[in-house]
Amino acid sequence: MILVELQYGEFKILVKEISVFLKDAFVRLSGLLTELLVTQCYKELTGQVIIRVTESIKKIECNLVYTLTLYSDVEAKYAADIVERPNKYQNEADMLFVKGSMWDAINKQDVASGQYDVDDLLSGLGF
Repeated sequence: MILVELQYGEFKILVKEISVFLKDAFVRLSGLLTELLVTQCYKELTGQVIIRVTESIKKIECNLVYTLTLYSDVEAKYAADIVERPNKYQNEADMLFVKGSMWDAINKQDVASGQYDVDDLLSGLGF
């Protein structure tokens, strides 16, 4: 280990340089952490919007199938099996409940596990 004796003036300059370096590093780190937080919030909001749109499309599709089946020329013996009113949600509050980043991306196949998956999904949708 090399020990160097510094004069008071040299030590004062070194302390000032270290202080400036640490302030710059803190500002830079703070900016990067803020950017990371904003990106994570955007990703979660995008996922929630995609979930709501998907659920709305499923609900519309079920109701459309119900309506088409109800008014189509299906024989009476098959109509009882086909025509069941879809009621997936007990109430509208169940549909509005969304999950954020708490999903288990490791054990579920249909959950994006990283930013690449989210970007790929959005580019596939034309965004």
